[in-house]
Amino acid sequence: MDSSVLSIIIILIAILSFGLEKIPLPMTAMLASILMGISGILPLSDVCSGFASSNLMMVAGMIVIGNSIFETGLASWLGLRLTKSFITRNERGFLFAIMIFSSALSAFLSNSAVVAVCIPIVGSIVLKANGRIVNKHIIMGVGMAAAMGGACTLVGSTAQLAAQQVLVSTPGCRPMGFFELGKVCLPLCIILAIYFSTIGYNLQKKYFTFPDVNVLALSSGQLEDPKEQTIENGEQFHYRMVISGLVLCFCVVGFISGLWDVSIIALIGAAVVIVTGCISFRKAMATMDWNTVILLGFVQGLAEGLDASGGGRLIADFILGIFGGENASPSILLIVGILISTVLTNFMSNTAVLAMITPIFINIGFAIGIHPEVFILGCVIGGSTALATPIGTPCVTQTLVAGYRFKDYVLVGLPVTILLTFVTCLLCPVMYGFHPL
Repeated sequence: MDSSVLSIIIILIAILSFGLEKIPLPMTAMLASILMGISGILPLSDVCSGFASSNLMMVAGMIVIGNSIFETGLASWLGLRLTKSFITRNERGFLFAIMIFSSALSAFLSNSAVVAVCIPIVGSIVLKANGRIVNKHIIMGVGMAAAMGGACTLVGSTAQLAAQQVLVSTPGCRPMGFFELGKVCLPLCIILAIYFSTIGYNLQKKYFTFPDVNVLALSSGQLEDPKEQTIENGEQFHYRMVISGLVLCFCVVGFISGLWDVSIIALIGAAVVIVTGCISFRKAMATMDWNTVILLGFVQGLAEGLDASGGGRLIADFILGIFGGENASPSILLIVGILISTVLTNFMSNTAVLAMITPIFINIGFAIGIHPEVFILGCVIGGSTALATPIGTPCVTQTLVAGYRFKDYVLVGLPVTILLTFVTCLLCPVMYGFHPL
């Protein structure tokens, strides 16, 4: 069998497995990458080559730093400062503020971890609000804001890291800059928060007729008196909070300035938070997101196999044939990439989607003589705007704790998904442009 066809078959099997999730995503990536190797599509030495990339080391270092922010209580402390202000007097205002807070933190920390912190903070405020604020009108917005905010930088979510892993391993491609996604995602975060505090809030009031759920009881175990269950972590400010916060600032400044390689900056930061006791080495290893590390390590093998075999070019030529071949409009192809990413991510992991379509759109860019980074940026952002179901991004899935039904996400999330996708299609060509090879 031709190697290009065989690689496509392996990719299709992987996509099916990613969608069904009967096997953990990292295991699917590992097995598919191994298949690429033992079938001769990829040299066996390249199957695990992704684990030697500086991108993966940056991810590991930033996971440790992010976990130290939560371990020291800095994230909870910041959240409590926010929720103890005047904004809790009005539900719409509180919803807008907590969504901006969730987006901002998610840009630099794991968006799933941010949601895990924000849910009990919201639950604590609700218990004290005497019905003025309810969980079901807040929690969904928090999760969706984290999903969108996580796409503003390279480190907020694993989807863009999967795409970056492919870009850095492909000759002729430029890796994404640390804040490059934010050119489009930052406006999208603001639009999302405005939507939820206006149209989305009205839709929630109309359709969320189910009883409000005590999210504290569900996430931490039911107490005899739920009113006693409040979140006070992070109340006492201490020096480790300062250290972990300063380390995060150092990394961000280092990434922007290009001081050293991103992996070196992140690993220095990780070493500092461990040595200073912000997080113990044992806890750093125990809380390491090994799923992300393993998935990213093997994603490169998949992409290399698809590219080396010619399978990526075969799929790219098929898509190009539909839209006019090598004379196809870059704008149309960008929109196609954004739509494919958005639609698929509503039904399967955004990380898996980006791992599969990135090598295809790299080939499309090369085929029409355009630097492919603009297509990859569009696909990454498109996957982050997929908010019509609770499936694609873990931080949205986490909001199910508030008692939402699948149809609730469709009723509130579909309109804003369409809006954000439309804005993405408009902004990407303006912010990134189409640059000839």
